[in-house]
Amino acid sequence: MLNEAKEDSQQRAFLLEQVREIVMNREQSLLAEVLPDVMDLSVLANTKLRKFLIKFGGDALGIDFSLLPVVLERYNFMMTDQSEAVHRAIAYEISKIYSRAVMAIVVGSAVDAKGSGSQL
Repeated sequence: MLNEAKEDSQQRAFLLEQVREIVMNREQSLLAEVLPDVMDLSVLANTKLRKFLIKFGGDALGIDFSLLPVVLERYNFMMTDQSEAVHRAIAYEISKIYSRAVMAIVVGSAVDAKGSGSQL
């Protein structure tokens, strides 16, 4: 599906929604493998698709915070976009990431906010 999304701009949004459904809700074990390829689509993306990818990255961190380097690297790249909407979306997601990290520290143990025990 990802290869199709890279090739077919008409179906890209639909295919990415399918990928999102699979890795976020059905088969979360695939998330670490799929996330870099999904986020790499930001080089092809228009503003609407970049906003989708920003949200996708934030949602991925809600499942597995160890994916932070992949997400931040793509967010950094997308900050070069001229769209203010993209900048706002990134700022919103970064504030959620920061809040989650601070809350984990305040709670007393540096574990993720889901309490799975993995270190931040």
